[in-house]
Amino acid sequence: MHHNNKKKKTDKNYTVLYVIAFLVILASSLALYYFSSPGIFISFDDDIYAYSVVQLSVLNSISWGESAFGFAIMTAPFYFLLDHSLESFTIVCFIADSITLFCLFFIGWKVYKTPVAGLFAMALYAFNPIVVTFALRYLPDPFITMTDAIGLAIALFAVKRRTYWMLSLSGIAVGAGLFFGNQAVFSILAFSFFAFMLIYINRNNVTKPKYNHIFLKSAAFLVMGFLVMSIIYFGQEAIMYGNPLHSINGESAYYSVRSSQNFPTYLYYFYLMFPVKYTNGFPYIGNSGILPYSNMSILILVFIASSLFVILKSDKKGRDQVLPYLLFIIVFYLVLSFIPEGLFSGNFTLGVQDVSRVFLPAIMFIAMGSALFITKINNRKLGLLIVFIVMAVYIAASTSSYVSIASIYHNSENYQWNVTLSVIKNFGSLNIRNYTLNENYSGEGYLLCMGLKYLPYNCAGISLPQHKINCNFENMLVVYQGTKPEYLCGKSLKGYNVTYYYNSTYNYSVYIKRQS
Repeated sequence: MHHNNKKKKTDKNYTVLYVIAFLVILASSLALYYFSSPGIFISFDDDIYAYSVVQLSVLNSISWGESAFGFAIMTAPFYFLLDHSLESFTIVCFIADSITLFCLFFIGWKVYKTPVAGLFAMALYAFNPIVVTFALRYLPDPFITMTDAIGLAIALFAVKRRTYWMLSLSGIAVGAGLFFGNQAVFSILAFSFFAFMLIYINRNNVTKPKYNHIFLKSAAFLVMGFLVMSIIYFGQEAIMYGNPLHSINGESAYYSVRSSQNFPTYLYYFYLMFPVKYTNGFPYIGNSGILPYSNMSILILVFIASSLFVILKSDKKGRDQVLPYLLFIIVFYLVLSFIPEGLFSGNFTLGVQDVSRVFLPAIMFIAMGSALFITKINNRKLGLLIVFIVMAVYIAASTSSYVSIASIYHNSENYQWNVTLSVIKNFGSLNIRNYTLNENYSGEGYLLCMGLKYLPYNCAGISLPQHKINCNFENMLVVYQGTKPEYLCGKSLKGYNVTYYYNSTYNYSVYIKRQS
């Protein structure tokens, strides 16, 4: 009895430590994301998604974004409660990141019965350079990763408990990623293979006829979940645009006009997975001619080492645990590299080019798969020691990427950071009704109007090179990169109030002219 009480007390103490460790990893990762970012990042894609919380019709501005209603559902409450503050978008990104990390911790603790595995998985994901790069970007991929993490947790829990009907919930969760971006289809395809393999390896020596029944029933539940979200997705497309493939056609048309240079997409993503640095002659430049912000550091090497340990340490049943994760990675990579983006526009040559952020769901699965070896270590203290050592090496190997990310994001030439926010802080009381908007930022003007609490379609958006900006409109607002605006337009005009603002840190200017 005394021994049992002592064990319960020890377990309780460890539980407290695990919760504290979870909170520390969560807080430190969110702090890293925040301080790596000099402010609120709103680029071309981001501002369209952001405005969806106010006026869904503006999504027509880009052909492949009409169905990104998940942003509206998540962000609208914060956007209105915080009086249209752009900080709403940062808060929602924090929430998405936190849900993803919690799901990884939950899987380790409740599914694999090894909380350290959950902590290890969430740390591997949280501090991965690509995750750090995009965690606070108001873009589809962190949110798709969130829905995938929920689906993964439900699927593992359902199969472990043999409550196979829950696989329909898993399918719904993963399918919900469609409402953040069409690239969720990569996860849906890869997750299907993951789930089927997961069901197969957990057949538990039941008789073949009975197992066949279980497998078919489980697969049916999963597919049912996907179908529910697909019907909603394509249904609203048909209702709103008269064509269930409206967004898909738009995206295909966009990619079909992109020119493929000399670098194959499959090599771009292959190199993205490995900690290799670009040197002259080394083929690491994507089709767009630019380098990615960062790669996955040594994460794939940790996964390989972990998988080998599990294979060598376990019996057949234990070894099989690696297979679903391995299959997800392979399928995700192949789909990403070879699926024709121009499927509906007649182009069958291009994969999803040069977009490292779409790899976030795979990073999450790789992180969880890498943590499996912890479940094979019976000594709790030894497991913790190994985790500390691996994470120290992992973070050390990632440091150069962190520095690279910060240097890119804090570079004064990177004008997209904080442009809109600082303008709003300086001109927040301005009524911009019937103003002509000139700006040489793609899409920045729309978000500026939104931040000033006026609907973008009431601003005449004219995107022009700086030297072509016309200063003679009666009421106008100019946002552009470069020299102080008084060198572009006159310092004062008779009968008009003229306001200038120049941000030397981010090298952009604002010129506002209105009738006196």
